[in-house]
Amino acid sequence: MANKFSMFFAILLLFLITKVTEAHKLENENEPEPEHDKETPPKERQETPLKNEPDLDDNSGEFVGTPIEKIKAKAGENIPLVAPNVTEGNYIPLPNVVWYKKYTFEIIAGFILVVYAVQFFMGKKYNETMVSSWVTYNLPLFQEQFACVGIRDETKKPGPEQSLPEEGESKTCGALIEQHSYNLFKFYATGRLNCQYCLVTVETKRRQDMLTMTTFNLLWPELDRVSYEIPLAFSERYPCIFAVVKRREMKNILENNKLLKDYTTQHKVEGLSQEFAVLSEYDEIVDHILTPQLIDKLNKSPEVYQLIELCDDPSSANNMLTLRIDVILLNPISLKLSTDYTKDVLRMVDHVANFKMGKALKEDIQAKRSKILVQASKEKREERQEEIIKKKAEKQKEKEAKMSSLPPDQQRRLEEKEYKRKIKQQNKKMVKIAKKQMDQTIFTCTPLLE
Repeated sequence: MANKFSMFFAILLLFLITKVTEAHKLENENEPEPEHDKETPPKERQETPLKNEPDLDDNSGEFVGTPIEKIKAKAGENIPLVAPNVTEGNYIPLPNVVWYKKYTFEIIAGFILVVYAVQFFMGKKYNETMVSSWVTYNLPLFQEQFACVGIRDETKKPGPEQSLPEEGESKTCGALIEQHSYNLFKFYATGRLNCQYCLVTVETKRRQDMLTMTTFNLLWPELDRVSYEIPLAFSERYPCIFAVVKRREMKNILENNKLLKDYTTQHKVEGLSQEFAVLSEYDEIVDHILTPQLIDKLNKSPEVYQLIELCDDPSSANNMLTLRIDVILLNPISLKLSTDYTKDVLRMVDHVANFKMGKALKEDIQAKRSKILVQASKEKREERQEEIIKKKAEKQKEKEAKMSSLPPDQQRRLEEKEYKRKIKQQNKKMVKIAKKQMDQTIFTCTPLLE
């Protein structure tokens, strides 16, 4: 949204510049030529009296026949009666207007546009360089852990560069980075034990947008974020909804994530920093995931780990566990440490896959989930009914407003038409009910056999 607003701001600025320039041109074209520029003979030119010079031909006759000294004394100043340096054929030139004072607005707007363009290209280049550095640091690890790295182009026929690697090999199957916008990039890898695939989303600051960096970023600071999304694939699946979130963001997350809101409760973990809040369905998964090593890492760098989420969807037929971890890149040093973050994510995948759930616990969770699903479906039905009632009430109000605006004769006709329609509907219902009752009596009656 900020990018769209910035584009609109730049277009509006260009539009204002063009309009003001056109107005200045029209003003210069319509400006009358000064009289002293007209080519007239010197004899025809007459000296005009100065602004402060008294009129000697005044009808009052006050200065008629009065010496010049008395006129000056009466005026109160020694005002020259003739302008200096004014002789026959020689006139005072108009003051020169400096050109940049006349185009002040255009110069300021042009400067803003230049700064905006410089910020755009420099910010865009910085984001691309940052993502390239992340790929450079993490690519060897992904090639070691995954069979295929890169985003395959499905529109092209699979050639040698897109064919899947042989067993034991790791190769690039397509473009390493897919750019979705100037600050959103995606990286893909597949072919690893316990992972269906790994999708990494690198979302940088909107450095290409001057308006965002100078105004919006002061109110809502942006961060360079790396999100790992890994659907898990292992034989013994188990139900789980678990999350470690920032405590100050917990309210907002619960409002936007219905699974965490409906199925989880807050759990207290000893040794974990107060900046984090743990949400889970049951205690066993909390004890299994939050190992002392992970708690120690969270406590040492609470500003780096923003979210750890392990969720399946109870309402979906394909009930697959998905692990999502959000990490913040605070500075260029964090790019070098991003390899460690990736190792922690892959380590957590294997650790989660090793969890064994007891049969009694699994049945208990399934029973709780079924109750929540029944309650959720009931709430959805009630919401739909409320929407239907609201729509009917709105239609009725529109009909009444339309009826009140019509003359009495037309109102009477519409009322009669509506009454006939209702009677017709009631008759149809009565016929259906009577037919249904007759069918029931026919099937319930048994023939008497002699």
